[in-house]
Amino acid sequence: MNQLPSKPPSTNSIVESIKQNSGMQLMLFMVLWLLCNMLAAAISSTIASIAGINDLNLLLEGFKDGQYLEHINTIKIISIASHLCQYLLPVVLYLVVIHNDAKLKVLYVDKAPNLFKLGLAVVVIAAIYPFISYVYYWNTQLIPKDAIAQDTLDVQNLMMQMQTTTDLLLNLLLFGLVAGLGEEFFYRGILQKLFTKRTRNVHIGALLTAITFSLMHFQPEGFLPRFILGGIFSYLLIISANLWISVVVHILFNSTQVLVPYFYPKFSSSINTIESVPFYVACLSLFLFIGLFYTFKYVYKSNSTQYYLNQEQ
Repeated sequence: MNQLPSKPPSTNSIVESIKQNSGMQLMLFMVLWLLCNMLAAAISSTIASIAGINDLNLLLEGFKDGQYLEHINTIKIISIASHLCQYLLPVVLYLVVIHNDAKLKVLYVDKAPNLFKLGLAVVVIAAIYPFISYVYYWNTQLIPKDAIAQDTLDVQNLMMQMQTTTDLLLNLLLFGLVAGLGEEFFYRGILQKLFTKRTRNVHIGALLTAITFSLMHFQPEGFLPRFILGGIFSYLLIISANLWISVVVHILFNSTQVLVPYFYPKFSSSINTIESVPFYVACLSLFLFIGLFYTFKYVYKSNSTQYYLNQEQ
């Protein structure tokens, strides 16, 4: 007797198979991220063409010589659109495909944060800032000069030369809101969850997320401070089981680095002129951070298992 040909697997069965395999979920998320990067490149080219820019690479090269500066705000708009495609869009697509029934809970954004606990998290990050600055200085000193991403730093320095309120608002939108929201949703909301499910260890998940977060900035001179910050953001999520905590803290941290150069230009500096924070200040900063961090952990003790439990979803 001839056997009937087997039916191809349905879309639902494929999705269910992916749901049962954390490795496949991670691969799917990376594929979505790559596709969104391609879309971001296409959108960037389209915006550039509308603005009369024929060659983005040539434009960025010209910035270093003081040319084409009239297009600096166009580059900011392109960066905003690109960042949204690269970080927020793959998160949305992944949640729609894999977790369509519980998107907010999976992302840990289904509850508003307690204002006192949120304020405490902000103080925690403020306390570690001098230590982060100390680490940043020594990171720049310990790597070869030719390893520094100087082109990226040059463009960032140009963007930070804010003359008008429009310049300030665009920078707050780009470096503060869009970067903070997109990176937290991408790294802590999805990638950390997938790393944790794959390794079955929240600490290894946090470590891998912090490493990835720092590496993906492609700036070796800032690897160590970004790694430390990434780790802190990861543990704020683990302790609170609320992504809004790390989102708000990240946005405020980035926004401060925009507001300070705008209102106090003398504090803005290039990598060539940055000075080290005194060692005793860095030590005080670290000890204060440790005390505040454990205070933050203590006030969240009743919620300490929520992040662990949510990994099963």
